[in-house]
Amino acid sequence: MGSGNGLASNLKIPKNLKKALSIIKNQKVVAIDSGIINGEPFFSNTGVGFDAHVIADFEENTTRKFFSYLKSILRTLKKYQYKNVVELKYNGTTELISPFLLFISNSNEMGYKMSLTPRASLQDGLLDIVIVPKLSRIKLFLFTVLFLFKKHHWLKEVRFQQLTALEIKSLDNTVLKAQKDGEFFVPKEPIIKLAIRSKNLIVCVL
Repeated sequence: MGSGNGLASNLKIPKNLKKALSIIKNQKVVAIDSGIINGEPFFSNTGVGFDAHVIADFEENTTRKFFSYLKSILRTLKKYQYKNVVELKYNGTTELISPFLLFISNSNEMGYKMSLTPRASLQDGLLDIVIVPKLSRIKLFLFTVLFLFKKHHWLKEVRFQQLTALEIKSLDNTVLKAQKDGEFFVPKEPIIKLAIRSKNLIVCVL
């Protein structure tokens, strides 16, 4: 019943409501992973930075279609300025970064058949992380074009990690804007803690 329906698409659940409900009647189930962000569950993806600002803009639209989402991307590109420095902690490593985008995914689709993490799996017990540092305007444009064609990995600045847990902390104690499964999400504190829950959700599939 969402707009992008990325998780349903990944699970091959049809948009037609009667066909979707018929899957429940068949009673074929699988166990999939789910994520946790500051104690709250997410199932497809979450993120800090550009995608959160795109979602904030998108939620102001009266229509939730692909072209509305595309317009939100372009509007956000024009006005987006991210100056926060954050501390990332994962696998015993700590690094400082001023990110354009921190995208954390459990699924290989965001919605509208778009993906930042095409190799992500709902059943591998891992979160797929995309780290994009602050970019010049030219490289921002290039990243956006490559993303639309699922070739953003061609940009050397784009990094990928597979993790079971990640901590993101704002160094100036700013509460970071985020998105959770395509909905705007503002944490209650400047630290964001993420983790995976392996195969803890039972879903009906074709």
